Amino acid sequence: MLKKGNLIANLLSVCALIVFVIFFIVGICLFDGPLGDFAGMFGAWIIGFVNGLFILAFAEVIELLDKINKK
Repeated sequence: MLKKGNLIANLLSVCALIVFVIFFIVGICLFDGPLGDFAGMFGAWIIGFVNGLFILAFAEVIELLDKINKK
C-alpha cells in the first residue's frame, strides 16, 4: 500500500485507510442500540468501502502517472 516515491499517493492511501476504519466504526455505532439498525450499519459499511476504494484508485492513478512522468 505505501510505496517509496510519491508522497501524494502515500497520503491518499493513508486517507483511504482512515476512511475504511472510520466508516467501520460508524457502522458499529449505528448497530449498537436497543433496536440495532442493521440497514444503517450495512449502509455505512458500503458507503465507506466505496469511498475508500475511490480514494485508493485515485492514489494508484497518481502513482502510475508519476512513474510515466519519470520515464
